[in-house]
Amino acid sequence: PKGVTHTYRTLQHAAQTFVGLYPQLLRHEHDAVGFLPLAHVAPALVSVFAPLLSRLVVTYCRMGDYEDVLRSVRPTAVLWPPRFYEKIAGELIAQTEVWPRLRRYAYGAAMWAGRRVAERRWSRRRPSVPLRIAYAAALRWVFLPLRATVGMDRIRVAYTASAAMPESVIAIWQIWGLDLRENYGLTETAGCPIAHFDQPFPRPGFIGREFPDPRFQVKAADDGEMLLRAPLLFDGYWRNPAETEAVFQDGWFRTGDLMERTPRGDIRLIGRKKDVIITRGGKTIHPQPIETRLKESLLINEAIVVGDARKYLTVLLEPSTTAAAQSAEVLAERLRAEVARVNADLARVEQLKDFRVLPRPLEVERGERTANGKIKRNAVVRSFAPLIDDMYGANDDAAIAHHVRSRPN
Repeated sequence: PKGVTHTYRTLQHAAQTFVGLYPQLLRHEHDAVGFLPLAHVAPALVSVFAPLLSRLVVTYCRMGDYEDVLRSVRPTAVLWPPRFYEKIAGELIAQTEVWPRLRRYAYGAAMWAGRRVAERRWSRRRPSVPLRIAYAAALRWVFLPLRATVGMDRIRVAYTASAAMPESVIAIWQIWGLDLRENYGLTETAGCPIAHFDQPFPRPGFIGREFPDPRFQVKAADDGEMLLRAPLLFDGYWRNPAETEAVFQDGWFRTGDLMERTPRGDIRLIGRKKDVIITRGGKTIHPQPIETRLKESLLINEAIVVGDARKYLTVLLEPSTTAAAQSAEVLAERLRAEVARVNADLARVEQLKDFRVLPRPLEVERGERTANGKIKRNAVVRSFAPLIDDMYGANDDAAIAHHVRSRPN
């Protein structure tokens, strides 16, 4: 909305970071499918700029046709927002649940091997020879044929950015043999100043490290906000010097994201600086980690925690396609169990006191999502205000106001 201004120089550096994610793009021809709006920086980077500096070939199609085109093209490289990986994974899991008994047994055995290989990769241990043999068989006879049904069997490495990715979604794709890596980028950076460069099958929950160039620097401010210096940073907001000046601090770009770094140097995002909820009791809550935990459930497509200026936190839940097919009573009971699961690991002030199931999916046309799938929290709160109010009952201030307005007998 502010109008981010890039130059040929900043876009060239942005494209170089993308190629740096997958250097094979320089040596061999690779296929990608473009279907996201080119007004957004990530699809423009992948579909327009990166092919100028690499051997990436893009087949472009309308959003409504991407599933058919995926199966036709069978791309070798993808960069999508988390929602597309979640949606396709949910469809594939639903497929396995209706397979014949023998095939379901084979899938269960393959998952056993896949989980153990994934756990060893995350802890940087080499799987044993028998386990590697078992996993190779699982990949060839179970996971690749499963991925082939949606045209994703040729992909060897894939990336996601633009929003938080549930760790379980990354985990399932890695178990299925797809080297899915979570990156970090903004419209203001165009490319990926932080990613898993040459770090195959990284542990879910981390966005990687700085691009391997001394001009790319990342540090945490005193309040935990991530600060960046990099040659791909935008030149400023269009005709808005005041906003431009506000996001720079001594030459560092203030991202608005809160970070922490492990002793190994890996970076984890822990929330948005401004995306906070302040309850009526004065407690400051970062909702994103709670929402991400909820979306680890196969029942939940989206979770929107609310509670700003309220007495406690509640959550709106958009069920997955599979879950929505269940009866309302069964779905409510299963969702209640998922909320309890998440609450068990939260401090008391962070716990969710109630939930409601959204009566319809969130829509781009209503302003509740951006075109690339991000949730617009304020718009969702406005759209479903009556549903939210129902979780709190009469507010104390409303009762007092009513009492003041009422006439004595």
